[in-house]
Amino acid sequence: MTILLCSCKNYYIPKAIFIKQFADFDSTKLRTVVVSGPMGETSTYKANPINKIKCVDKKGIDAELNNGPSIETRITINNKKRVVFYFDSL
Repeated sequence: MTILLCSCKNYYIPKAIFIKQFADFDSTKLRTVVVSGPMGETSTYKANPINKIKCVDKKGIDAELNNGPSIETRITINNKKRVVFYFDSL
């Protein structure tokens, strides 16, 4: 028998903090990321150079997350439509 424990926590990035994190973004400094899939296949892509994601938790407490290929980001547009990305590929 195998038991798998999963956990996720929601954090929020206020618009001003999001803009500030990308203000000095330099597209010439993208890093190459290699990820492995469940069947052993690999995929390579260019990721943003941000190492720490500045955000807040649901109580409004400042937090920092390590950036990586598993950080899903949902952006809500003015019409309440959501677009999903992985943060390191923004």
